[in-house]
This record gives sequence, C-alpha cells and structure tokens, in this order.
Amino acid sequence: MERRGCFFALLAGIVWATMGGLGVVLGSLGLTPYEIAFNRLFFGFLLTAVFLCKKGKEKLKIDKKGFIYILVIGVITQACTNIFYYNAVNISGSIVATLLVCTGPLFTMIFSSLVFREKLTKFNLISLGVTLIGCIFVIVNGDIKKINFDAVGIGFGILSGITYGLFPIFSRKLEGKYDSEVITSYAFGIGAMVVFVFCDFGNLISEYSNNHIIAASLLLGLLPTGTAFFLFLKAINYIPVVKASIISLVEIPTTAIIGTLFLNEVITVSGALGMFLVLGGICISKFK
Repeated sequence: MERRGCFFALLAGIVWATMGGLGVVLGSLGLTPYEIAFNRLFFGFLLTAVFLCKKGKEKLKIDKKGFIYILVIGVITQACTNIFYYNAVNISGSIVATLLVCTGPLFTMIFSSLVFREKLTKFNLISLGVTLIGCIFVIVNGDIKKINFDAVGIGFGILSGITYGLFPIFSRKLEGKYDSEVITSYAFGIGAMVVFVFCDFGNLISEYSNNHIIAASLLLGLLPTGTAFFLFLKAINYIPVVKASIISLVEIPTTAIIGTLFLNEVITVSGALGMFLVLGGICISKFK
C-alpha cells in the first residue's frame, strides 16, 4: 500500500511539472496571470465534471458539512493559492514566488502534526530540509542575482505556501466520505468563480476565439490540474500527507528538465546538484 501511495505522489509531482511550460505558452499568447489561473481552474472543472458524469447522481451528492469543507478547499487552497502566487510573481518574479510556494510541504507538516497528530520523525525533517534546499538550487540555477527580495512579494509568496500546504489537510478531513474526484472537481469550480472576479470578461471571450489558447488551456486543465490533483488525493489514501507532499516536490526538477527539453533553458551545475538533492530528499522520506 505504501509503495502505491509513493507512486501516486511521484506521478502527481511529475504531472504538476507541466504547469510551468503551459503557463509560459499561454503567457506568450497574451494572457494575464489571473487569466491563466482562471483557465487552469475553469477547464480543470469542466474536464473533471465530464469524468464525474459517469459516476451517477448518488456519488455526486454532498451534505452540508461536506459542502462547507469543499467550499473552503476551493476558496483557500485553489483560488487564494493562485491569487497569492501570481501576485508574488508580479512583484518579486517567478523565482521567489516558486521558491516560497514550495514551502507548502513545510506548512503541511506543521498542520498535520497539529490536526492529525502525525508524529514528526527525524527522517521527515531531514527529508523536507534536503528537498527544499534542492528546490532552491534548481530554481535559482546558479544565478542568485535573479532573486528580488521585495517584502510585499515575499509576503504573498509565503501566503501561497501556507494555502498550498493546507490542501492535503482539508482534503484528508473528507477522506473516505466522498470520492477524491468529486472533492477536486467541486473545488476547481469554486476556485474558478473566485478568480474570475479578477479577470476581464471581454478579454476572456475574445481569447477563446484562438484555437491555440483553447488547446493549451485544455491541457492545463487536464494535466497539472485535474490529473495531478486526482493522483495526489489517491496518494494520501495510502501514505501520510507529509510524505506525499515531500515526494510531490519532484515537480521542481521535472519542471527544469521540461524547460531544458522544450523551452531552450539551460541547467547549470547548481541546478543539477539541486535535482540530486531533491531526489535524495524524496528517498530519505521513505525511511521510518
């Protein structure tokens, strides 16, 4: 069972890594960060909703308590994470924003110990520390001068890490009561409605006449949104949320590899060392 959970978490991180490249594509087509975030959640909701149609009406029903939890998941872990993250990108740049959103597993570890009384072993702490250091090396990629230390941008980045780290906590509360696909789909829909407030409706409509935007948005909704979250929720059915969050950080080196293969980016010695540390941290997480 543990191997299955680790496998799902690893796959979730790898699939999440496609988000950066697809975001670059949509940005080059003229979409604002908020429009990219909306498309990610909106198309993720549409695609997962189509999938849910096969489950039958009984599977889609939720009670009042479940609705409140899913509302919180949608607003805080989907809408707020995207809003905070893209504000951090606009103020401090993508490097600082990505570094700080990667602190999510740290907050997951803290919240998990408080809410679920999960014991924090020395291997958890060492694994998280090594993995986060590796993420820093990969993202900075040998050029620390790219980092913009703006207090407001850092504040938004930390908030994105906190809200991102809360996703597995809230989701675990509904474990076994509803299908993970139902939780995820409803959360995407709620998140999309919140982010929509920050978008220009006229611009969105005009952009949807571009087939390239539609295709990239569909992929963004299918891969790093619907599929990745489904896989992650499957993972926490088998392994602790802390371990799943750490393993999913394989997203960072995978993103760097995708950038090298398809976006003409270069991995330096620092970046390669970071990848090694991330993989090492993930291996350490398997010790008890």
